[in-house]
Amino acid sequence: MAHIQAAEDVLVIPGNLCLWSNRDGVVGGLQGQTDLCWDQAGDLRDPVDDTSYAKGLTWDVRLALALQDATADIAVGGQFWDLYGRLLPAPHEVTVPLCLPSALLKEMQHAQLARRAQAQKDRLSGLFPLMMQTHMAHPRTACYSALGPGVLQSLPFALQWAFALVRSRAFSAGNDQFAFVPFLDMANHNSNPNANFTFDSAIGSFKLTALTDVKADSQVYISYGQALDDGKLATQYGFCVASDENPNPPPLADMTAKGPQLMSAADLLKFEELLSDASEAHFKRLGTSSTTVPQHYYIVCAKLAQLAAASHAHPPTAAAQLLAGIQSYCKAEFPTSLEEDLALQSRILAAAGSGANVDERFLFALEYRMRRKDTHMLATDLLGLIVGSDGAGA
Repeated sequence: MAHIQAAEDVLVIPGNLCLWSNRDGVVGGLQGQTDLCWDQAGDLRDPVDDTSYAKGLTWDVRLALALQDATADIAVGGQFWDLYGRLLPAPHEVTVPLCLPSALLKEMQHAQLARRAQAQKDRLSGLFPLMMQTHMAHPRTACYSALGPGVLQSLPFALQWAFALVRSRAFSAGNDQFAFVPFLDMANHNSNPNANFTFDSAIGSFKLTALTDVKADSQVYISYGQALDDGKLATQYGFCVASDENPNPPPLADMTAKGPQLMSAADLLKFEELLSDASEAHFKRLGTSSTTVPQHYYIVCAKLAQLAAASHAHPPTAAAQLLAGIQSYCKAEFPTSLEEDLALQSRILAAAGSGANVDERFLFALEYRMRRKDTHMLATDLLGLIVGSDGAGA
């Protein structure tokens, strides 16, 4: 790619190359439908009725049906989608949790995330049971049949695959319209993007426009959204990013501050002071200056303060209660330690370097759980310093 100047268009994708869905479920961009789609979903050009919508038949499911059909049969999607479908990630490469088998969901060591992924699978199965029973519904999944039933059980069905791609790659055109936009869907995320997308209704096209100068052969990034922590990135997009690339850490233990603030303003201020002192002690112990600590450290502190604010207890006691709660959660949620995970990761990467086949989905699950443990370790370290300095845990 040549050097691109700020405000210059990187890509312009005509709307007639896209697959479309209105919020009411009316689909556009297809030249027809497969027999399976007609039998299971009816005419995709019709709006979704209220009963089906209440069962979960939303615009993104309808767009997934369109993507599945467009890439399954050249008579439905035309030559363009027949070719472009081959550029999309293969089903066994998709790391979005709703595409992972139960065994790999368990490896993520996050029960709440696994429940949400299973709920998405159940939703699709309830809407289109035949599509969620056979891999023969699409050439991208049918090709795995020769690998045997054991392998097939670990792979998503075509509708899961298409739904995961829509949820992670579709764009809004405004006015309750959404589209799967070829080539633009390949743009990766960065919290400091160098490009942005828009839909130009005057010419009916999507544009990818540079926000800054982009050097030749550099990657073009867009932002998938603000304040996306690893939990949200993993659930919808199937990836995590390094701490220095994303200031938002994985969520802490599934403990939320409910109800009004119970701690007095003076006590909350005292808790924040204790947390600040603990942070300084933590940084000193690590030999790290507080001026060079990643932003996500401070977000963890803010979350701890939010949780403490809902406590009846005085600051040191609140810290002890939070520490006990997070430690109990970690003991129940994480069957392996961070050290064990790091050792396992090293062995897998070494094997991959020696030419062994490695399931990238397992590496993703391993990375995700390591990121969560790192965040919880930071929280327990800080709370432990508060408790230890005050003697509240005695």
